[in-house]
Amino acid sequence: MFTEPATVGIGVGRNSPTQPKDTCLNIRATDEFVVNLVPFSVRALILLSQNVAAAAAENQIIEEIQILAHGGPDESQVARG
Repeated sequence: MFTEPATVGIGVGRNSPTQPKDTCLNIRATDEFVVNLVPFSVRALILLSQNVAAAAAENQIIEEIQILAHGGPDESQVARG
């Protein structure tokens, strides 16, 4: 469905029942916000890169859980500062 002019809706939550998020406060203070749109021709590449990044993060988390399950990192896995 398309409308002319384009219509954008946003939902900004709250930090607490009485405290709006900074995003909401900034929009109210300036009466403006930015929407970044991606052309459909680029969408597939972005989705693919997000999936690759998510898989890499998942693998890192699994590796860290395995290290912790075996008593934590040994000396070779501890970063020296």
